[in-house]
Amino acid sequence: MCAPIRPLALRKPRNSFCDMNPLTDLPGEVTPASSRFVTLLSGLGVTHVVTIPDNTSAPLLLALAKDDPIRVVYATREGEAIALASGLWLGGARPVVLIQNTGLLEAGDGLRGTASRMGIPLVLLTTCRGYPKARSAGPKRRAEKQFSGT
Repeated sequence: MCAPIRPLALRKPRNSFCDMNPLTDLPGEVTPASSRFVTLLSGLGVTHVVTIPDNTSAPLLLALAKDDPIRVVYATREGEAIALASGLWLGGARPVVLIQNTGLLEAGDGLRGTASRMGIPLVLLTTCRGYPKARSAGPKRRAEKQFSGT
């Protein structure tokens, strides 16, 4: 007879990404621009925002957390966000997809194979990763970096 299997006592590390609640633990704060944008989305009849949380979109996601009519759906990768939004649209919702520019290439298969093939009209909002840092460096430094590779 085999000995009974005891479950392992796994301890979650404190302050890890696993402990993060995307609705309350995003960095940053709601800005006036993000609040106005949520009002615009509501006015256009958007029902869902399908996204992958990141620092750039945090102010918008925090503003959406305070807005009851628009539901936020979190995806694990960009192609999945396209598929989720496509399914929501087929079910009668009016979703918007919010991703980073670096994830746009990853979403290509979902855009071509799901949304485009099925004729689904998706609005895709793309944030620019690294833009605030590049903007603060100024145009001369951006040009130097581009040509020197440093």
